[in-house]
Amino acid sequence: MTTILFASIAVAFAYIRANGLAATERAREIAGKMESQAQSYADEIARSEVRYATLFSDMNHAHAEQDISEAKRMIDEAKANGATSFERLAAENPEFIDRCLAAVKVNRVNDALLNMMGYADHAELVAKPPTENAVDSRRVMQEQLHAMFDGRHHFASTATLIGKDNRKVTVAVGVNVPDDWSVSLSTHIDITEQLRDREAILSAREDLARASRALAVGAISTTLSHELNQPLLAIGLGTKSAERWLERTPPRLEEVARSLEGIRLNADRMSAIIRNTRDKLVKGAKELSRVDLRQLLTETSYVLEGDLAARHSRMQLSLDDDAIEVMADRTDIQQVFINLITNAADAMAQVECERIVTITSRRSTEQRLTIEVSDNGPGISDENLKLVFQPFFSTKSGGMGMGLQICRSIIESFGGTLNVRNNQGRGATFVISLPLPPASDTGQASQHATR
Repeated sequence: MTTILFASIAVAFAYIRANGLAATERAREIAGKMESQAQSYADEIARSEVRYATLFSDMNHAHAEQDISEAKRMIDEAKANGATSFERLAAENPEFIDRCLAAVKVNRVNDALLNMMGYADHAELVAKPPTENAVDSRRVMQEQLHAMFDGRHHFASTATLIGKDNRKVTVAVGVNVPDDWSVSLSTHIDITEQLRDREAILSAREDLARASRALAVGAISTTLSHELNQPLLAIGLGTKSAERWLERTPPRLEEVARSLEGIRLNADRMSAIIRNTRDKLVKGAKELSRVDLRQLLTETSYVLEGDLAARHSRMQLSLDDDAIEVMADRTDIQQVFINLITNAADAMAQVECERIVTITSRRSTEQRLTIEVSDNGPGISDENLKLVFQPFFSTKSGGMGMGLQICRSIIESFGGTLNVRNNQGRGATFVISLPLPPASDTGQASQHATR
């Protein structure tokens, strides 16, 4: 229709130019046709809008339409001024990101989304700023800004919506943007039940692991007291013997020395018993299997999503494709990551910038890969840096100080290492080094830890 309209305009101008004032009546006739065609075009636009509005409102899936034009203009202006990386733009200019997010407005929502979030009035939900509609709204909206920066018209994510009376609904979100970048249309699918099922499976797996460890502790503890009893009796007898030899006149120092040597040997024996028991509890012979880090950490991000949101933090993964598999006990290594990630979130509790826990992986050699868990908190003092892995050392109020020591023991049981360093800018990084799975391993085989 636009082609016909523009063609009519071109004919009218050409006719007038060729025939001058004599063409007045003919020009009026052409103008009338143009007006009729323009009205027809406007009517078609109106009908299209009605069809779109009907489709938008009546579909069973939950939809929202947002005005993103101003945010897109600001992003394009930043790119014109030299921004080449959205990550760097967001990290260095958080106030700019805040302005972009504030520029996004909700135009309308459909009944399905209204019902999902527990509202009765469209206007009430539309009036809420988008940043207040989800637990993790900043993360999701920043993903949308990232898509704008990259020129992507589609992206998918997950979010936990905050509905009426603080109702929580976890959704899968798909966002589509037309070519003119005027609005975004988001589709929300409720996955709350599926997520609960997955969390139930994870919880059951962790409960089984804890129960297995409890049985192991029970079995080992029954022998531990027996094994320690004999050297303890020997130490007691040696002490009494040394006291008697010292009471002699003159004291029998050679006999005292012999008694003390017996005490030392039995103390060494007790230490070995305790050390071996600890190895059985923490490192014991475990079935190791291939663990896909990308899958594991994505799963972990779901498990920790609410916890991180409460700390106003988020996870960011950057895993090399050739460094995503390790040989490990899946439950144990997930507990290591949960500990390190929550510690990182705690460390950023007082910082004003965006709180991001970044996890990267890369091959460090042909046989090993390196995983780094970084935060942008205040870092660790030089004094505490030497103590963080020691048992019972903690900077947290009420902390037991065993978490990092256990994490290191678990990683070492896989033939790896766990260390920590401060970053050059801000924050700290925990560095895990682990062996890569054998090239001949097909994924079905497993092996016993030897440490």
